[in-house]
Amino acid sequence: MFFQTITMDDGSYMLYAIDSGWIDPQDRNVTLRAPVTGRVESKDSLLCEHIELRDGIARFTVPAGTLRILEAAAY
Repeated sequence: MFFQTITMDDGSYMLYAIDSGWIDPQDRNVTLRAPVTGRVESKDSLLCEHIELRDGIARFTVPAGTLRILEAAAY
């Protein structure tokens, strides 16, 4: 599993969670801890679905051999 975070000019973040799938192909359960206070809005850019954060923690799955691209912004 590869994970990359990029800070955008407006202060939001792009998060890339990638499972190459070729070494050990299986779905990956991810726990993301956001080190920010306040409200965080997050969505999957490819699936256009909201990723809920509870107490600064988001949980989602990266299917084997694919990626999830998340957009996140703290307010």
